[in-house]
Amino acid sequence: MSNQLTLEALESWLWESANILRGSIDSSDFKNYIFGLLFLKRFNDVFEERVVQLMKDHDLSGREAEEEAQIDARLNGYLVELGLRKAESE
Repeated sequence: MSNQLTLEALESWLWESANILRGSIDSSDFKNYIFGLLFLKRFNDVFEERVVQLMKDHDLSGREAEEEAQIDARLNGYLVELGLRKAESE
């Protein structure tokens, strides 16, 4: 007998877990949490793309490129604390 977890079982388990964590939040209120998460995901993706672009275009190390991208983000009104992010270049 196999002890492997199937994709369907994993999806079902994750969905049930999300329902438990969400609790009694109305679905119309839940969108506020989702939109925040989507914003953070998109911001992180754009930040990572900028880091890769800086590394390629200016021959910077990963850390140097992150610092430059951090400056770019601050100029656009966003605060990015590098110590709070997991750097893939490390």
